[in-house]
Amino acid sequence: KDEGVTMEQMLAAVRVDKKMGAAVLGYGVVGNARQRVRCLVETPGFELVCVVVSDPGDAEDARRDLKEMECGAGVKPLESLGAVLRDGGVQVVAVCTPMEERVGHVRAALDVGGKVIVCEAPIAKDAADTTRLFDYARASSQTVLCPLP
Repeated sequence: KDEGVTMEQMLAAVRVDKKMGAAVLGYGVVGNARQRVRCLVETPGFELVCVVVSDPGDAEDARRDLKEMECGAGVKPLESLGAVLRDGGVQVVAVCTPMEERVGHVRAALDVGGKVIVCEAPIAKDAADTTRLFDYARASSQTVLCPLP
C-alpha cells in the first residue's frame, strides 16, 4: 500500500546550510495549516516568518496558536500576499488555503519565483487544472511539492 509522503518527511529530507524562512497561506478549518505551522516551527532548518489569513477569526486563532508555540511569527492579511511572496526572508511557501484558491496562490508564488512551494492535496479541482499548474511550474523551472496524507 502506497501511503504517500508527508510534509514532515519532505522537510526532514531537506538539507539546509542556514535557516529557511517560511510563510503559511491559510489557517482555517480546510487543509492542515495548523499541522504545517507546527511542523515548520519544530523542524530544524526552518523558521516560520508569517501566517497569511483572509478571515479575522482565523487570524485570532493563528495568533493564539503561535503564542502557545512560543513562535514570534506574524499574522498578515491576505491583501499582503504579494509583499509576503516578494519578501527575501521567505524561501518556503506552504499553501494551505481552500482547494478552489490553491491554484491561484501557487501561481502567484511561481510568478514571484525562487520559492520552494508546498501545497496541500488535492492541489486543484481536477486533473486538467493540476496538469496545467505543473506544466506552468515546469516552464518556469520551479518545483511544486504536494505531500500526500
